[in-house]
Amino acid sequence: MKSIRGALTAGVLASLFVVFAVCASALYLYVRYALTREFDHSLFGKARAFASLSNRGAEDLEGRLVALSGLPPAVQETVGRELQGAPLSEVEQVTRDGRLFYKIETSRQGMESEFLVSGAGQYLGVVDEFDFAFYEAALPEFQPSPDAEYYQVWDEDEEPVTKSPSLGAANLVLPDGATSVPRTFNLALPDGRRGRAALLAFRPRGKGGASSGETDGSEELVLVMARSRAGLDQALRVVGTGLIGAFLLIGVCSTLAVRWFVARGLETLGEVAAQAATIDEASLAHRFPVTGVPAEVMPICLRLNELLHRLQNAFEREQRFTADAAHELRTPLAELHLLAEVGLRASLQAAATKDFAQHFRDALAIAEQMERLVAALLTLARCQSGLQVVLMQPTGLVELVRQSWMPFQQETQFRNLALSFRLDPDAEIETDPALLGPVLGNLFSNAVAYSPDQGEIVVEMSHDPQGLYLHVTNAAEHLEPADLEHLFEPFWRKDKARSDSSHSGVGLSIIAAFAGLLGVHVVAALPAPGKFRVTLGPFHKLHSTRDTA
Repeated sequence: MKSIRGALTAGVLASLFVVFAVCASALYLYVRYALTREFDHSLFGKARAFASLSNRGAEDLEGRLVALSGLPPAVQETVGRELQGAPLSEVEQVTRDGRLFYKIETSRQGMESEFLVSGAGQYLGVVDEFDFAFYEAALPEFQPSPDAEYYQVWDEDEEPVTKSPSLGAANLVLPDGATSVPRTFNLALPDGRRGRAALLAFRPRGKGGASSGETDGSEELVLVMARSRAGLDQALRVVGTGLIGAFLLIGVCSTLAVRWFVARGLETLGEVAAQAATIDEASLAHRFPVTGVPAEVMPICLRLNELLHRLQNAFEREQRFTADAAHELRTPLAELHLLAEVGLRASLQAAATKDFAQHFRDALAIAEQMERLVAALLTLARCQSGLQVVLMQPTGLVELVRQSWMPFQQETQFRNLALSFRLDPDAEIETDPALLGPVLGNLFSNAVAYSPDQGEIVVEMSHDPQGLYLHVTNAAEHLEPADLEHLFEPFWRKDKARSDSSHSGVGLSIIAAFAGLLGVHVVAALPAPGKFRVTLGPFHKLHSTRDTA
């Protein structure tokens, strides 16, 4: 079974989760972009600094020759370790920008080579044809260590020119494709760590060294500067973990909050449901409150109140109907009971034979009255249950009116009632004459019965774009506007004490029921003081030669 609470909760939570997931993903992508861009910017900055301090040749490193025994102990230790038994050719002491370096020349397998040691005894790498002025700075990050950084230079033929001491015998990867365009890329560092590298093409300075600031027009070289991206990855993991944690936390909090707010928002519906569950036929006077309720619930309360009002009226009409039917039947039944007792006594007295026959004539009249009442109730029940058959056909309205009036001509003349017909003789409508005939008969019966002597009864027609209307107007001195809503209720009478054996009390109720089956309205009105009018219509006109009002 579908639940409004469940649907609202699921919908709101799904929307919140989707929005947060989209926002968190966008935020993570932006942070990753910003951190990677900052990381690359730093990497490119160091690469450009290296390139700006590069030079061809090592002439600027020439200095004063010194003996090995004259070197500081730290330098002697580093030189001894690096020579590894190779013969020493010479040692030059070089001073650059106030810093002291030692250039050591040695012979390895018949090949002359040079390496550089700082004044503090730090090994600075092999001195090749191409050299970086950064050797003087003795940057520790390019020395072999667990956190070492790396660089390597290639010429135009992609042949290695020089590299950082931290690489040792390993080499960095030169990516495929154009190398003249600066770019960054991910790679695996020689020690197995995940790294990121910056590729930069440049031309080194000439032999004037670091102070000249000019290139010598030599070939273009490619520098790759690489370092571990562990810090970047750690920052991204922290951001990702934080967003996931925030997503879970917000998800839990949102679920609790949404469930609480939805439950609280639907409390009014629960209260309405609880009130509705207590309503039965004895509490139809109950009305749901419409003040202080949410705007979405107010229409429900209003419709329920209208329904309860209609049900209350229907139950009251049913109760009145039952009471009136019992009242109407009680009198003839009592009379029948009395006549039966009298007839029984009279039958025992030979002298009362004449009165005996009259008693049975009275009993027959009462039985006929009860028969009419029962027939009217059965007819009304058939209409209300939808069992009454309706056969629509073209019908001449004037002829049907005159036929329905014929049973009342004698009483009209006897009471000097003035009768006026204002009808279109050619009016033809589509209706069921078997139902419309009793409707007209009941209308005329009520008009004759309740008109005062020498009163006037008017039967007339009118037309409008909706169709044709039939009006029956008679004098009615005791009706008031408040009585109109009760006229079509079974057994309703203006004078509760009045009893008329010629009327069952359900005539107007049958008129309303038959009119509904015929698809027309029946409306009672007081058009003028002392005048009562019943209007039937609109009927669908098939033919009419003139309109009369």
